[in-house]
Amino acid sequence: MNANTLMSYLGKTDDTDEIIELLAQLGVNKHPKPKKGDLDVYVELPKMGLVLVFERPEEGKTSKMALNDLQFYSEAFGHGFSSFAGRLPHDLRLTDRKDEVRRKLGEPEVANDEMGIDIWSIDGYSVTVEFHRATDVIRLVHVGIPEEID
Repeated sequence: MNANTLMSYLGKTDDTDEIIELLAQLGVNKHPKPKKGDLDVYVELPKMGLVLVFERPEEGKTSKMALNDLQFYSEAFGHGFSSFAGRLPHDLRLTDRKDEVRRKLGEPEVANDEMGIDIWSIDGYSVTVEFHRATDVIRLVHVGIPEEID
C-alpha cells in the first residue's frame, strides 16, 4: 500500500467501513481504543514501517476517533521499525538527504536543524520530515491533518 492511498483515509473516523476495512487489510485484529485519559491511539505496525495515529476530539462526548496522522518509518529510525516499503508522497524516498527533500518540497515553513525536523503545509496536509542528525537522511515522514491553531 502506498502513502497516497493511506492519505485518502485521513480524517475518517474509526467507525466507518473504510477504516474498519483498512485495519483488517493491515492485519490489525483489535479495534484501537484510547487508554483512560488519553486522546490519541497509536496503531504501531513496525514490520511495515507504519504507524496510524487516531485522535479523539478534545471537546465533545464522542468515542469516535479520527485518523489524523500517518507515520512512515525508515529502518534508520531504529526501535525495531523496518522501512516503509510503499511509495511516499511527493516522490520522497527514505534514502533522501535533507537537501534532496528540500529540493523536492521547497523551503520548509518550519525548520529546526537542532532537532532535525522540517515541516511543510502541502495540498491541505501537514508534512513533517525527521532527519537522522549524523547523516541528514530521512528517519521518519509524518503526513497528517493540520492542527487548528486558535
